[in-house]
Amino acid sequence: MKKFLIASSGLAAVAAAGSAGAVDVTLGGSIEMGIEYGLGKDADGFAFDGSKAYQDIVLNISAAGTTDAGLKFGGSFSVNSAEEMKLNLYDTNGTADGGKNLVKLVNTSASAAIKGVAYNVSGGKQVLAGSMVSVKINSAWQGAKTKLTDHTVPVGTIAVDSAICKVAGVIEGGAAGSVTRINAAGTAAVSSLALAVGAMPAGKMNDSAAATLTMATAGGGANVAVAAAASAGAVKPVVASAAATPIQANSVFAGPFMEVKMTSSTTKMVVGAVCVSNDVEASETAAYLDPASRILEVSNASIFLEGGFGKLTLQQGDYSGKVAAIGSAGDQATITSTGLVAILEGASFMGMSGYGAVDVGSISMGSRPNYMLGTSVDLMGLTVAVEMEDDQATVGADSDNHYIDNWDMGTSYAIGDLALDFVLDSAGDWAVSASASVAGFTASSVIENISKGASKKSGLSIDTTLATDFNGISVSIGLDEAMNYTVGGSYALGNSGLAITASYSSEDNGGKIAGKMSF
Repeated sequence: MKKFLIASSGLAAVAAAGSAGAVDVTLGGSIEMGIEYGLGKDADGFAFDGSKAYQDIVLNISAAGTTDAGLKFGGSFSVNSAEEMKLNLYDTNGTADGGKNLVKLVNTSASAAIKGVAYNVSGGKQVLAGSMVSVKINSAWQGAKTKLTDHTVPVGTIAVDSAICKVAGVIEGGAAGSVTRINAAGTAAVSSLALAVGAMPAGKMNDSAAATLTMATAGGGANVAVAAAASAGAVKPVVASAAATPIQANSVFAGPFMEVKMTSSTTKMVVGAVCVSNDVEASETAAYLDPASRILEVSNASIFLEGGFGKLTLQQGDYSGKVAAIGSAGDQATITSTGLVAILEGASFMGMSGYGAVDVGSISMGSRPNYMLGTSVDLMGLTVAVEMEDDQATVGADSDNHYIDNWDMGTSYAIGDLALDFVLDSAGDWAVSASASVAGFTASSVIENISKGASKKSGLSIDTTLATDFNGISVSIGLDEAMNYTVGGSYALGNSGLAITASYSSEDNGGKIAGKMSF
């Protein structure tokens, strides 16, 4: 990091505000260039397949000063090279798709859920959809996702409800319609079979099919109503009732049974009807372009003013508070920015300080904004922080009036070369991180427990890393609970800031080799 002193004659506006005469400017960053190798990497300018060249350029600029009145002020921002350029879409509301038409569309607020009813083949006990992570349909695992991406032109292709469903079991009666067997590649029809009493035939339900099925299960049976239109079907998975709202589906597959993966990482054989449904409600869509040459992207901009009242900061982007997340734990209380977040930190008194943040764009008359309140205490190396978030109140059937929607709690303790951290959040997730240094070796371990939830993998996981330095060479080895390992190394060329790095991950079947210059 390099520091520069800028005279006030070059900052007339600052001087007019009562500047003490100078502003310290800090400039730092890094340039990293190398190749990514391994499974799924395209050849890109190299003689061997399975590699892709990349470059990352980051420039961090910050400035700070003090007025004659003793007020501290400053700001910072980052400039980095981007492979994609993000654009806001125009919405003319003149078409069914809302007038949004660009090439690559990523709906960042979409949620995919697993819906339906299923029963164990052995024993007949009901399996709740919320305990499933994915279901095998047409020989491929279909799972709940938090991000939907499509490369077609109209936004409407991802901004509608759709699903892929599986109906499995033994038909007791009332069947009509047919299914089509397809080849192993899923590209061509082989034969068509009519639905009849007995085991469901394997295949894809025809577009013209219409069926009301009573599935035989050891648990007492499950009624499944299936109907199909010209290009999509509707599956109605219910228990002894036909009143449930149909799930609109683009594809419906059938078979005598189906496999589902559970949140406990086990696999079960079940019968019934299960759909993986993409429910897009509040769509915040952005478009991305792939430019021929690299572009510069400005991010992480912030300005602050600090005095006897504390510190007021305006920043670009989300604010996650002072409880540092460990893995997927401790990340519930987060102010999601609509453009600008204001943060006020109170002055510390006997190791105790409070802070608050609000999304400026959510402030409106007649409703509460999206805000966060928190406090932290520092007692001789032991730090405890608690923060609570109030989401912006919604309207309609899903509205609530809770003042505490999300919360995080964290504590940390450091003494010498030993550091311990613990976090807990409102979702029931918790994690512990510990690190220690002995005789030039640093060992760190993260123990994380994810609580059971709808269609997400839960349970205990442990990640351990061992690192050391000798003669300018840094080496690290990591291992997780699935016995996936990572190996990394770097060699620093003196104090020049230049280093050669290399890494490999068994889970990704690849890694990186690069040169990095830091300044």
